[in-house]
Amino acid sequence: MKLECIKDVIMNGTDKIELFSGKVYEGFIYKENIHVRNDSGYRHEVKLLGSDRLDEFFNEHFREVEYPSLWEVARLLLPLSRCKKRQYACVIANDGVIIATGYNQSLTACTTCVRMNVEHNTGSYDDCPAVHAEASALINAPQELLQGAELYLVCADEVNPIPCPTCQKLLDWAGVKRVREVQE
Repeated sequence: MKLECIKDVIMNGTDKIELFSGKVYEGFIYKENIHVRNDSGYRHEVKLLGSDRLDEFFNEHFREVEYPSLWEVARLLLPLSRCKKRQYACVIANDGVIIATGYNQSLTACTTCVRMNVEHNTGSYDDCPAVHAEASALINAPQELLQGAELYLVCADEVNPIPCPTCQKLLDWAGVKRVREVQE
């Protein structure tokens, strides 16, 4: 649960509890207490007088924070891709939490593309100077979180993006079990 504190809260009980407005909190409820951590890492435990006060407390002081979907996050990365042939971007998520992002990129500027007239996902990619979006994301991902993760892959063209054979092999080895392509 992610919530934004919309009103400053100071509760007096056994401990002085402060929640600050404008901060985003993430937390859980345990034994009628709310345990939260804000976006600065500061932890709070809010002691409530009973579960009947819980809804009242949330309605008065918090609102749920809506985040863009994983597809939307991947689409936001597309302009960063500088591939002349096809712009790809992706998000790798585990249990709905983003663990890495990637997009096609190259150490040198791709002013021309030697694969421009080659059919997509065929032939050798040895002459392509770009690191593909999927490989870029895998490089930046914590290895221990990749097992069972999902890849959300988007392309700037109106095509159904499919990983190249090399990227698919890397994803398989990393433990990314499901590749989700845009199906809209």
